[in-house]
Amino acid sequence: MADPGLDLLDFANQVKGIASSDMSFVTIPVVNINGRSEDGQQSIVEVDPVAVRQFMAGLVGCSEPPAPASANAGAGGGGSSGGTPVRESGSAEVACVN
Repeated sequence: MADPGLDLLDFANQVKGIASSDMSFVTIPVVNINGRSEDGQQSIVEVDPVAVRQFMAGLVGCSEPPAPASANAGAGGGGSSGGTPVRESGSAEVACVN
């Protein structure tokens, strides 16, 4: 499911000039690549949310990952806004959010 506020056409226009040489791919930390749903019908890759937050914080240059969403619940919840803006190798500001 896409973010309800995402304009797909606007997004496509923003990324149309990106060349494959401008991208790199990484794998997030996982706990289990052989997980199964309770009914056994679906394959599930289980992740460690704390390790993923630390990993992503490192990718965008944050010294510390943000607090989990539950810790932010009294301050606007969900982690969808706020964060500490950082610069990543001359790019536009990237907010470190949950």
